[in-house]
Amino acid sequence: MSFIEELGESVVSIAKDVGEKAKEISGVAKIHANIKAEEVRIQDLYYKLGKKYYEVYQDTPDTEVLDFVDRIKEANDKIANYRKELDAAKSSADVVVNDVPSEDDVVAQSQVVNEAPDDSAEQEVETGTEETVQDTADEHTEG
Repeated sequence: MSFIEELGESVVSIAKDVGEKAKEISGVAKIHANIKAEEVRIQDLYYKLGKKYYEVYQDTPDTEVLDFVDRIKEANDKIANYRKELDAAKSSADVVVNDVPSEDDVVAQSQVVNEAPDDSAEQEVETGTEETVQDTADEHTEG
């Protein structure tokens, strides 16, 4: 067998191996996607289960979930008050916020990843630093 034939067979063999690995990787990726889809489905079902439980047992909850039920009732009361304030605000020009939620009132927080950093804060710091340096230099030259 000549060198070129052996090289050709090696290339074909490598191509087959790469193809098989690509299939394996895509299969693994598909399995990961299926797992994630089921996890999302479970989260949705947990939400629906909790909502249904609240609707059915809000007046007689188990002691283990009493805190959650109380916080939901409190949040619903606040929403009702906010809606009243909103209706009043629509009929007048001034809007007054009487109750600002505390950290304990927050049920879920989303984190926003800032992909492009805001340079304005850095510019303010740099400008402030330059002014401070200039002020200090002026004080030394005057005295």
